Amino acid sequence: MLIFGTGVAIAILVGQRLGADDDLGRRAFVRAGAVLMLALSGATALLIALLSPVLFQLLTANPDVTRATVSVVWTLPVLAPLMAIGTIYAAQLRAAGDTKGVM
Repeated sequence: MLIFGTGVAIAILVGQRLGADDDLGRRAFVRAGAVLMLALSGATALLIALLSPVLFQLLTANPDVTRATVSVVWTLPVLAPLMAIGTIYAAQLRAAGDTKGVM
């Protein structure tokens, strides 16, 4: 949700700059959004991965399930930035009116 919400904000701000024919402003919003999105998504994913043994014990009492999920959750810090990068490009396409290209 964090990545999607930031992507929507980028799309709105970039769309405004495109409408104003302000390429420098568009680039600034994309850069700022990218830094914010990458930092927040990376930090959140890392925090979830670090706290995963405790978090997953709250959801299940089965130690096998907890062990299995803890081993997989470390993919989050790798996947979250990749998802963020794709969302940054998708937000720019939506801002330019190319919603079909995003799909």
